[in-house]
Amino acid sequence: MFIELAFAAVISQSTVEVQSGDTLSSIGAETGYAWWDIYEANRSTIGDSPHNIRPGMILEIPRHYETSLGVSPSLDTIAVTRGDTLASLAAWAGTDWRTLYDLNRGIIDDPDVIHPGMILRLPYSM
Repeated sequence: MFIELAFAAVISQSTVEVQSGDTLSSIGAETGYAWWDIYEANRSTIGDSPHNIRPGMILEIPRHYETSLGVSPSLDTIAVTRGDTLASLAAWAGTDWRTLYDLNRGIIDDPDVIHPGMILRLPYSM
């Protein structure tokens, strides 16, 4: 028996395209964000109900948010999402991966392994 699962396709570091079968919860699980944060960031696209997402919609994934652990990222931090690498985050922030790694050695053990939901410090305020 095969079960086909549809996951949000990552278009860029901060957007996803809704696929057939996606829900805000499934997109949140894939990106490491709470569904309600994704809904709030896309209310003008989705409408009055979070159940109104449709295949083909492009949704913004918020980079900065307050985590359930009480961490409040600021403009000099970034939240890792699914598909991110140190190199892609560094390019987005206008720096290099080594600088980003050195700044976050207390959080990152291996520069090739980062996980959605990690809050990383940036070398300056964006």
